[in-house]
Amino acid sequence: MWPVGLAAAVIIVFVLRPLFFARPAPDIISIEIESGETLVSIADELARQDIILSPFLFRLYGKVSGQAKDIKAGSFEIAKGTGMRALYSLLTDAGIANEEIMIPEGWTVDDIAGSLEKNGFVDAETFILTADGASWSDEFSFLPKESGEGNSNYEGYFFPDTYRFSATRPELDLPRQAFRNFQKRVIEGFAGELQSSDYSLHEIIIIASILQAEVRKPEDMIKMADILEKRLKAGMALQMDSTVNFATGKNNVFTSAGDRATDSPYNTYKYPGLPPGPINNPGLDAIRAALKPETNPYYYFLTADDGTAYYAKTLDEHNANRARYLK
Repeated sequence: MWPVGLAAAVIIVFVLRPLFFARPAPDIISIEIESGETLVSIADELARQDIILSPFLFRLYGKVSGQAKDIKAGSFEIAKGTGMRALYSLLTDAGIANEEIMIPEGWTVDDIAGSLEKNGFVDAETFILTADGASWSDEFSFLPKESGEGNSNYEGYFFPDTYRFSATRPELDLPRQAFRNFQKRVIEGFAGELQSSDYSLHEIIIIASILQAEVRKPEDMIKMADILEKRLKAGMALQMDSTVNFATGKNNVFTSAGDRATDSPYNTYKYPGLPPGPINNPGLDAIRAALKPETNPYYYFLTADDGTAYYAKTLDEHNANRARYLK
C-alpha cells in the first residue's frame, strides 16, 4: 500500500502530464547513461535535452514505481514528448544498447572502424563516412570544421574509453558518445589549462597524439612534451617516426630512409612544425602532458624496445644512446 501523499503525487503525474513534459515533436534525442550514474543526474540530463520538464516528477515516478533502480547504462534514442511510463520502459530495456567496444588510447579512426567491421557491426568505410563530416561540427563546436590533409576531421577527438551501443546504428551511437565524453573529460576537465595555453585545442591534441605514440609512461610524456615545445620554438624539425608512420600507413618502431623521404605534411623529418592533424586518439595522460610539460634540459629522446625512454642534451649524446640501447 502506497502512502497517501505519494499515491496522490503519482495521480497528479498522469493527470497533469502534458504540463510537465515537452510537447510531442518528431525530434529524436540520443541520451547516454553511464554505469553508476545517479537518478538525479539522469533526470537533469533528460530535462536539459527537453525530454522532460520536471526532474522531480521523473525521480518521484521512478521511486514510487520501483523502476528507478532498473535503469540501464547505455545509449538510448528517445522522442521528445515520450510519456513517463514509456520513458521508463525505454530506460529499463537492456536491449537498447547491448554491444560494447573498448577503444584503447592511441587507436586511430581506422583502427576503430576496422574493429567494428571485424566484429560484424558495420562496414569500416561506412562507419568512417557516416561518422565523419561537418554535421558533427555543428553539434560539437570543438571539432575542426575541416580535416587535416589525409586525415579525418575527428581524428584525435574520439575519446578512448569503453562504450555500449546499439548494433543497429554504431556509426551514429559511437561518435556521439565519444564526442560527449571528450567534451566532459577534456573541454570541461581542462578548461583552465586550455584557456591559459599558448596552443590551440587542435595543436594540443596533435601534440598529445605524438606523445601517445612515442612513449608509454606518463612521466615520460611530460618530459617529451617539453622537448617538442623546445623544438617548435627553435624552428627545429620534430623528427618523429610516429608521424612518418601515419603518413606511410606503417607501424614501425624505427622508420627507414625511404619512409623519411615521403612527401607528406605528416612527415616531421621533411617539414618543420606540427603536422596538420592528430595521428591518433590520445588519452588523458598524453593530453595532460601536452598542457603541462615538465621543464628539462633535453632536446633528444628515444624509446627502447622495452618501453624505456632515454634522453640526451646533444645530438652526440643521442647518437651514443642509439648505439647503446637500439640493438
